[in-house]
Amino acid sequence: MTTFSDLLSEVQSSIEQDARTAGLQDDHKTLRQGGAGTKAYAEAIPTYLAFAIDRCTDYWSCSSIWANSFEGVAHVFGRQAIAMVWDYPEANPFSLSTGNWIGQVKWVSKAVNRFPAQGSGEVLQQDARTLLGSVPNPLLISTDPPYYDNICYADISDFFYVWLRHNLRFIWPDELSTLATPKAEELTASPYRHPNKEAADRFFESGMREVFEKISEAQVSDFPASMFYAFKQTETKKGVTVSTGWQTFLQALHDSGLTVIRTWPMHTERSARPVAAGTAALASSIIIVCRSRPASAPLATRGELLAALRAELPSALRLLREQAIAPVDMEQSMIGPGMAVFSRYPRVLEADGTTMPVRSALALINQILEELLSEEETEFDYETRWALTWYQQYGAEAGPYGDAETLSQAKNTSVSRVVKAGIATSQVGKAQLIPRSDLDPEWDPKADARLTVWEITQHLLARLERSETEAADLLRQAGSGLGDRARQLAYLLYQTADRQGWTQEAVAYNTLVTVWPTLTELAARPASGQASLLES
Repeated sequence: MTTFSDLLSEVQSSIEQDARTAGLQDDHKTLRQGGAGTKAYAEAIPTYLAFAIDRCTDYWSCSSIWANSFEGVAHVFGRQAIAMVWDYPEANPFSLSTGNWIGQVKWVSKAVNRFPAQGSGEVLQQDARTLLGSVPNPLLISTDPPYYDNICYADISDFFYVWLRHNLRFIWPDELSTLATPKAEELTASPYRHPNKEAADRFFESGMREVFEKISEAQVSDFPASMFYAFKQTETKKGVTVSTGWQTFLQALHDSGLTVIRTWPMHTERSARPVAAGTAALASSIIIVCRSRPASAPLATRGELLAALRAELPSALRLLREQAIAPVDMEQSMIGPGMAVFSRYPRVLEADGTTMPVRSALALINQILEELLSEEETEFDYETRWALTWYQQYGAEAGPYGDAETLSQAKNTSVSRVVKAGIATSQVGKAQLIPRSDLDPEWDPKADARLTVWEITQHLLARLERSETEAADLLRQAGSGLGDRARQLAYLLYQTADRQGWTQEAVAYNTLVTVWPTLTELAARPASGQASLLES
């Protein structure tokens, strides 16, 4: 690291001489002065090279790890913390493998090539509250706000900042004047920066409200503000499910006078990242698009809010389904349409006259989402309804035969019909769903006298584990009608598995929905001599 950094200062004079030889004029202005001549050019190239050296710190560290997935050096920050490692690989800067020097330069060059061809940008190291209050002209705002107490970026950034300062402090003296990055102003609810947890919460909540108020005042009226948020709606702490990050963020947004007009989930999170490995981690950031709420916006009662939610959320759910939103992202994605309804009112009044907080609004949104998903159960055959309810209670485990019989009566079927349908087994006073590992790989849906949505869904998953082509072949045979109902069932089964903490099951159903567009595309190419079950 020291050698590469020393060479950076040595190469600057050579770059300036080469620029002069190439005919670039010398306006005697530095890069930070807005220069465009040889001197500024000789500062721009080392700036980009310093970014490449900063990337190298992530690989040339004794906190790097060996990645079994691709047999190479994995960088330090696979997650937002420095993990303890017992041994580490050393990256060779001059190799063609992960962590090599030219590879880091190429990554920086890719970013530079995406810069606008004309115009200029300005980067400031400044508290957003101060910045928004000092800009005279309206702004087009797009931001990724802090996630409550989730990540302290200021602490992490010092890992890179110390090398950036070492290499560029003479080119960018003001931006790199401090020995370390500022910490106190960072808008996070980190208890160790405050007297206690309550003080940290107050700091974050008041700060977010202030920022959103200034965004509402500063944003240009012709365009809305957009905010990216990728934070799981609920977290379980000591057995209690809470959603502190979301609640605080959305409460501050609502109280500041902003109203949500649209939301979109955007796939921004890599499935290969360590935090997502083998889990049903979020795949998307939620883009929240806001405008200032009109001063004439009316109040609403709890009943009026419920009526509006029930009227508008079904179409939002259908749209998200059509866009193949993964089940793991569904609750998060549905918050947007729900908050679009809630935030259009400056206040929603409870029956006792008190103001409804965002926390209660989120509970109503999730309640209606569950109602909508449950209503879809009526589209399934009786045996699938039995299997869905049994799965919710027993999962893959065996349960008492008496419970199976009672449930079958409630679902207008019988245990014998469920067994004949190939959904479950019954013996020695017990009933159990047939595991996917026991399903017949040669199963032909056309030869099944009692075809169910449950069977289609489970066989799709079993074949998907072998190949997308096999799963697509089955989907083609099932036809779009049964296929769509299988996808609906996968959403419901994911919800149950996620709630019960059955990680492998949740990942399986989430994967099925995620790859659905690929399966439908493959299934749209009919095989010779084959017809769907609906056609036959």
